[in-house]
Amino acid sequence: MHASAVIEKLFSVVDPVIVGAAKRASELSSSVGERLLSMHMRGAKEKARAKQIADNLNKSFFAHGDAVSRSRARQLNLKIAGDNPALEKLIWEAFLALESYMELRKPFVPLQHCMSDPQAAEPLAPSAPLVLPANTPPQFAGQVWQAAAQNALQNAGNRGIEVNYTLINGLLESSRVSSEYRTKGKLFAYRNVTGEIALSVTDTETGWNRLDEPTAENYGEWTWCGA
Repeated sequence: MHASAVIEKLFSVVDPVIVGAAKRASELSSSVGERLLSMHMRGAKEKARAKQIADNLNKSFFAHGDAVSRSRARQLNLKIAGDNPALEKLIWEAFLALESYMELRKPFVPLQHCMSDPQAAEPLAPSAPLVLPANTPPQFAGQVWQAAAQNALQNAGNRGIEVNYTLINGLLESSRVSSEYRTKGKLFAYRNVTGEIALSVTDTETGWNRLDEPTAENYGEWTWCGA
């Protein structure tokens, strides 16, 4: 009786079809995980362990962002190699090289990137304020303000700046070939009549590109590769 009341309350909020689909998706995850583990866990005892590991992974992790550490993997009875400080040091050095090459610690902020270009800094610099003495004749002051307004409009139309940018979004590497997913584009910026900077971002090229094998000339581009 109590179970019926709970189910009735649940189904009043969630469609039963959605509940069924979620259950099938969960069972599919366990089944796929078990089959993948069984590819290298053979024998009756190993297959039973594969099923248990798949079930534990399915029920213990509720998001893809929940990383599996080595200690946790051992708790799940996964086959984990012993600690290797020398290998760990190489992996860390490789990551630091990737971090530097992809500029992972440098967020891409279009306006900051644009202003960091020496050729863009001067055209986008704010104009000095126009200050007139308090005793300036009204007719002369009006002419000065009109000239300043015309100059601002002219500068707004002529002082736009274009800056190129490149982003490395991903890398794939093997002992034979390396490829990177790169985005190239252009930033166009200008300071409008109100003094604000208007900025547009346009991607001109996006996709995977195969990298050439390292040579004496392009080795600097391969600093992220593990030798």
